[in-house]
Amino acid sequence: MKKNIKKTIFLLCIFFSTGLFAAKVQNLYSVQLPISSRSQNERHQAILKAFKIVLIKVSGDPQTIQQPQISTKLKNATQYVQEYSYDTIQDNLQNTPVLNVTFDAQAIDQLLKQNGLFIWKDQRPSIIVWIVIKTLEGLNMMPANETLFQVQEALNKVALARGLLMLFPTLDFTDLKIVQPSDIWIPFLNVLQTASKRYQADSILIIRIDASQPGTLQSHWAFVLNNAPQAWDITASTTENIVQEGMNHLSDFLLNQAKNADVTQQNQIQVNITNLKNVSDYIHIFQYLRKLKNVVQVSALNTSKTQADFQLVIKGNIQQLREELSSSIWLQDITDDLNNMNDFDNPVQLEYALKEI
Repeated sequence: MKKNIKKTIFLLCIFFSTGLFAAKVQNLYSVQLPISSRSQNERHQAILKAFKIVLIKVSGDPQTIQQPQISTKLKNATQYVQEYSYDTIQDNLQNTPVLNVTFDAQAIDQLLKQNGLFIWKDQRPSIIVWIVIKTLEGLNMMPANETLFQVQEALNKVALARGLLMLFPTLDFTDLKIVQPSDIWIPFLNVLQTASKRYQADSILIIRIDASQPGTLQSHWAFVLNNAPQAWDITASTTENIVQEGMNHLSDFLLNQAKNADVTQQNQIQVNITNLKNVSDYIHIFQYLRKLKNVVQVSALNTSKTQADFQLVIKGNIQQLREELSSSIWLQDITDDLNNMNDFDNPVQLEYALKEI
């Protein structure tokens, strides 16, 4: 397989730009796998496989499960399971038995965080995908084309495994009034931007595949997110290999974007906890704050018999932290006002009361 990655700047006017990380990935901590029986041994093997898939989805990195500190935990996969169930689904007009596994999100995040590994939050950019296939008969953008259908199936499979949000245009009358196969092949980005508006995606992925030569497939991938274009070429013998290589490049690029944003988007926030009864309450709250997904550092500012004030350095925005704190069974949000939400030098103060449990 030959892979030639090219980062190019398009000599075209790019109009597509919407919010970053605007869509939420569903079922990030859940996996559905086909099984042949309900035996204990097969269930354990399926849970191990599902555990690996979830660790890759949440971290965004396939190398995560190769890390020594993680690989030693794989044998304990069942300890991280929140629930599992058996079901039967329709697959290619056949009944297929499956095992549904959901893992404890907090435990998974804590495992990654304790070992210094990145947690890719569930807010990830949605991607609208435009595909065109070139054969001896010409250009084709309709899913009825066998190669194009195989590409879509492979894209869905990889996107699910890497936790990416992919949308495909319906290619109905509305789309076909705007977009022709040649618009994708060239590509005319302003045309694709116009057609993509109805899908409200955060980014555009354009895939051009040349299947006109026997025994080899050549593809050109172009991705546009927030007016920052990327492009790369993949040559392979099968659609599965082309999609796997192309999606690996896309996933790695998005993961690096998320990591860079994670580093730059740090804020200091003061969190005051009242209604403390004893030292045990203080220790419990301090340890709880340290384990929060978005918290980088916790420092104690002031303490009294009934109140403790903490300074938190967090990743991302304050609203994410506030939602996480408000979901706690121990804390009640009594914050009156949220001013200077993103002012690093003048941290906002959040007020919470320890509940009577």
